[in-house]
Amino acid sequence: MFEKYTYKQKLLALMAIFVLMAATAYKRSYRNLFELYFQNAELKAKAVDIKKKSAEFARIRKDKQTFDALLGSEKGSKELVQQNIMAFTSRRGGVSIQELAPIHSFSTEDYQANTNQLDVTGSLDGMLRLAYGFETDFRDSRLFALHFYKTKFNMRETLHLKLFFQNYESNK
Repeated sequence: MFEKYTYKQKLLALMAIFVLMAATAYKRSYRNLFELYFQNAELKAKAVDIKKKSAEFARIRKDKQTFDALLGSEKGSKELVQQNIMAFTSRRGGVSIQELAPIHSFSTEDYQANTNQLDVTGSLDGMLRLAYGFETDFRDSRLFALHFYKTKFNMRETLHLKLFFQNYESNK
């Protein structure tokens, strides 16, 4: 049956059948394989992006905890924090409030740091207990510095303790 065809015609027919078989194989299996391969690559890229974002989120959470430890946690307005400092001081015995300086604010793009100064007088023991109480029990603001000094008025020396507090508010 194939003797009447030349080798050239047989080769052309074989190539046409090969092309038809290749197109059919591509449509039935290889096209799906390529789609799955590209979809897999896309999903892997998304998984890497999600892992990167979760690492970024963990870093931001750690930065916030660091700010909380250094500056005091974010607890309402700066005036409320100042009132809480006054209330905490007045509940402690052995000291009296001499001066409460105005709130000093420093602002950046992400947060606003507020600094409060409180000047108290009293016995050394009472002032040390107050400073220790602020350090251990007061959570609205962080005590970051204190300064003991004496003043002389009418031939009488008075011991003072100046306490410096910081807390922050988010600008976002």
